[in-house]
Amino acid sequence: MEIGRWKRRKFVPEWGGNRSEEAEPVAVIFVPPTVGWMSRYRELSLTVPRLRDDVEGQVRDAEFVAKLTAWSSTIEEFRGEFLRAHIKGIENLTLDGSAVDLAASIEFIEENEGLREEVFRAILEQGSVGASQGKD
Repeated sequence: MEIGRWKRRKFVPEWGGNRSEEAEPVAVIFVPPTVGWMSRYRELSLTVPRLRDDVEGQVRDAEFVAKLTAWSSTIEEFRGEFLRAHIKGIENLTLDGSAVDLAASIEFIEENEGLREEVFRAILEQGSVGASQGKD
């Protein structure tokens, strides 16, 4: 078996009643993230603007709001890159009876916040850093 295929994982999201008995569930086929991707995510996570005790005053501070907005934009861009790099296929996603191609499937995932977060989290948990947590 080719190593690229061997590494692939399958995730069946719960979003939108996907796991109901009425239809065959949609499955996301992906490869686990590498150490490089996990490092990028960790670096982004460490740069999130921190809230102080004076939350009300801080959220009115234009400089803080600008930093938070910029960080939010950066993390959204990262999530999009991350999903496009790791999702290798979608099973059972159709539109009017026809299979949806990979690009349109990823776009659908990105446009639906709950689904996007569920798939992102599932892939992230398979990352080298996530997989090694608790094994010290």
